[in-house]
Amino acid sequence: MEEGAHATLKIAGPARVKVKQGFTVTASVQDSNVPANNLLIAWANQGNGQRFGGHSASLTTSQAVPGQLHLIAEAFMRYNNQYVKLADARHTVIVEDDEKKPERKPDEKKPGTTPPAPPTQAVKSDQQGQAKPLRKFEELNEKERQNLLDCLCKASSTANQSIVGVSYDPKPRDSSPHCAQASNGPCVNQGYGCWRHFPDGGGKGAQDCYQRAGMTGAAPTPILVAGKGAKDVVEQEGPE
Repeated sequence: MEEGAHATLKIAGPARVKVKQGFTVTASVQDSNVPANNLLIAWANQGNGQRFGGHSASLTTSQAVPGQLHLIAEAFMRYNNQYVKLADARHTVIVEDDEKKPERKPDEKKPGTTPPAPPTQAVKSDQQGQAKPLRKFEELNEKERQNLLDCLCKASSTANQSIVGVSYDPKPRDSSPHCAQASNGPCVNQGYGCWRHFPDGGGKGAQDCYQRAGMTGAAPTPILVAGKGAKDVVEQEGPE
């Protein structure tokens, strides 16, 4: 691969839309030393791993239910009849319900009824059936932390994990120019090429990882954005 090939992506598009409302997001390549005709951009839904067909700088789509739509754009370079990933960018769109729901009146208390008991904190049971209290990230041992962070990276990766290994490793790797820069994210996708990404610490996949680890709360933000400068973190979070 051409030594030092690099590119960055930036996505422009709406932050909020209504249910079933079509909208367009556009990814622009910046700071690239690769000819434009040698680059292509692919899109995917990071929430469910679905890839959108075709390759284009713009994507027009919609969502039929309220919630959040996590989109990812990836820039690939053609090299020796293969595609090498150089960069990616993420964009979240909040999909709002278009119908106004009637206000719910508070339930009237009926005489003689017993109020429901307050919910108890979920616990994880061990093999003997005894309940174990949930732990914070800081209470996990080193192996448990690594397993959790690997899980978060796998849950947010768009790679085909049957042929690509995904793990948490914030240290630079010389497998490719993209993996050599730790600022591209602490998650490493190593297979046909090597690229990095930042894990999603609050999505459904992440919640499944926390549950399997017997955790309460979430992984600390500095660990999830390892390698990203403070200015970049602000730009990534941005206003909704």
